[in-house]
Amino acid sequence: MRLSLPLALGASVLTIVSMSAGAVGDSDNNASIHGIINGTYQAATESSADGEDVNGDPSATFYLMGTLDMGPGAWHLEARGATSPADNGVAQHYASNALVGETLDSDGDGRIAATQFFYELPAGSGKFRAGLLDPTALLDANSVAGDEYTQFLADSFVNNPSIAFPSFVLGGAYQGRVNNRVSYKLFLGSDSGLEDERDPTYGNVFDLNGDRGRYDKGAFTTAELDWHANGYALKGGLWYDTGDVARLGRMNSTENGYGVYALAGAPMGSGRVQWRGGVANDKAQAAANFISLAYQLPIQLQQHDSVLGVAFARTGDSDHLAYSSDPIYQVEAYWRINAMGPLYVSPDIQYIDNADFRSDRDGVLVGGARIGVEF
Repeated sequence: MRLSLPLALGASVLTIVSMSAGAVGDSDNNASIHGIINGTYQAATESSADGEDVNGDPSATFYLMGTLDMGPGAWHLEARGATSPADNGVAQHYASNALVGETLDSDGDGRIAATQFFYELPAGSGKFRAGLLDPTALLDANSVAGDEYTQFLADSFVNNPSIAFPSFVLGGAYQGRVNNRVSYKLFLGSDSGLEDERDPTYGNVFDLNGDRGRYDKGAFTTAELDWHANGYALKGGLWYDTGDVARLGRMNSTENGYGVYALAGAPMGSGRVQWRGGVANDKAQAAANFISLAYQLPIQLQQHDSVLGVAFARTGDSDHLAYSSDPIYQVEAYWRINAMGPLYVSPDIQYIDNADFRSDRDGVLVGGARIGVEF
């Protein structure tokens, strides 16, 4: 794991926040800090894929979020860190663990990085935030599937793959409220950030007029409308990326990414069910459409709280891919047990068919475990 200038900045700010929390009462600045440290391991029933070995995949990650009131609003700093991924690991081949490769540097090694650093303040009926932002922390969110640290591990159950979210970008967002049941969210930011495959650096984050591959960067824009009442929830949104990308299956032609998405949640028995869906421009990206259904059930085990989660997803393939393709089908089940205080353990099993949309990638079982500590 490598250290960097952003790490030093993040550590300094987090230290200040932590010291402020201990030295000043909540009534003065409401300083706080919380986080998670966890480790995962996954192995697959297939020993090779696309002519390469599939190796067991151990990983260790941490997450920190600190807040500090200042002036009319508050500063928020988020830091993440991860070990380097295993060579030809399970997650690389099957997108089975969203924690793996979350903060890689230019050499593909794990690092510690400041992933959000923004100022938020009241504005009108809601809140405005600006700075280094993660759009997935604000949009397409729900309480059942969306937190790879404690819920489902597979990428498809963390974020809707039909939305071409950039990660950790400079931008601004507004959360407004129409009434007690209806709210909305607006986001405008760069379409290339700290997890860009070509240039995962802070230089790329701050170079708003730079390029993304062969084409100039653009703006990632999103609008979402949310409704909730008596445990039921509906969300719908649309997104558009002004930056050009190469059109799938056609040389010297460009497209813009865009799409619509929706979510619906409802109580079911003692648990909660969540539906997710989306449709995108399949000339711009491989994931043309998406649908998933997830269920989360709290279970009391004597003196231990636990949560059982099961989910199914289908990610539809673009008609313009240059190879024989089929939709990706994915099923995951996890059982998170609060073993002792903030310590939890979570066995996890997945089934993935047609990984990477390839028709020749037969179904595979991926088994693993996660252990974590929240503070």
